[in-house]
Amino acid sequence: MKNLYILAFLTFALTTNAQTWTPQTSGTTNDIYGVSFADANNGWAAGFTGTILHTIDGGTTWLPQTSGVTTHLRFIFFVDLMNGWATGDAGVILHTANGGIVWTAQTSNVSANLRSISFVDPNNGWIGGIGGVLLKTIDGGTTWTSLNSTTTNAIRFICFTDLNNGWYDHSSVTAGFVNNSVNGGTNWNAQTVPANGSLYAMDMLNVNTGWTVGAGGTIFSTINGGGLWTSQNSTVSTVALRGVDFVSSNIGWAVGDSGKIVATTNGGTTWAQQTSGVLNFLRCVNFVSASAGWAVGDGGTILKYSTPTVITESQTSKNECSIFPNPTTSNFSVHYTAEQNGELNYFLEDLTGRTVLSGIQFVEKGESNFSICIPCDCNKGIYYLYFISSDQKIVGKKIVVE
Repeated sequence: MKNLYILAFLTFALTTNAQTWTPQTSGTTNDIYGVSFADANNGWAAGFTGTILHTIDGGTTWLPQTSGVTTHLRFIFFVDLMNGWATGDAGVILHTANGGIVWTAQTSNVSANLRSISFVDPNNGWIGGIGGVLLKTIDGGTTWTSLNSTTTNAIRFICFTDLNNGWYDHSSVTAGFVNNSVNGGTNWNAQTVPANGSLYAMDMLNVNTGWTVGAGGTIFSTINGGGLWTSQNSTVSTVALRGVDFVSSNIGWAVGDSGKIVATTNGGTTWAQQTSGVLNFLRCVNFVSASAGWAVGDGGTILKYSTPTVITESQTSKNECSIFPNPTTSNFSVHYTAEQNGELNYFLEDLTGRTVLSGIQFVEKGESNFSICIPCDCNKGIYYLYFISSDQKIVGKKIVVE
């Protein structure tokens, strides 16, 4: 078991206003409908007139890639650094096996506009589209096979968590629905979602936990695979939400019309608005960790979310914590002093911004003690451990695994 040494602890406190969304230069005015990052540095975006953009530095620089089409692209999905797919109008499917250096067309055998992509590995994937079109591949897209989706509604978003378990949301003019498969898409069963308007996006973290968002600021969540979908208050009931992404069962974001962004640190029990700085429609959001994410939208909009990484010795919050013993093994204790009762979210990040551990702990006003177990597969190096309190204060610790 690795030993964990706590070195040079510097404590800092920030309000969530310090976590900012900043615009990035996309180099295009075309509407951008999809974004997908493989890690904190490498990402792709896709949009109208065949636009595909690529970054290797977290979006500091975005450069165009040659898609070979002028069709509007509606979604992009990378399963790793090399293998990605983009879908668009008129049945277009594009694939790359080299990170986008070369994009090649795949045969869909449909003419419908294709909306969403989900792959669980480089071979097995699904695509949904207008008119209930549903496609599946088991060979990376060399062959796409039509499935019976059991609907003629537009399939807006599809999400598989493994080879068997998948969900898609679909919408009529006045209502939204969710269907679920437990056998790789061969059969689909309707789930009850009391949505009075279209559903546009969803995110399933695993076979139990997920969210779907849509018109009128709709957000529904499930903790039992869709057996029950429960409404949540997004605080933005006058706009449509068009993208949602969670990095853990507690921490997630949703984006939508008029530049609206909402975030939660407690699984959606409460949502709070964040300032995007734009009024354009935001179409998609993708996070690689709790401190690094991107939202894209109309007019070439790309926004990046980040938590400041500069740690100062100043402390402006009464929330304090210490970690002991030092040194320790995989289990260590936290002594936390809180300003009020509430849930305390915590997550551990490596230097790339990847979240390697997250959890939630109830703390009472005053002093609390609890234990955290570091994953045994953490590599040696520097990590940052963050605590987010119920009053939206952040306390962080710099740690080293040796």
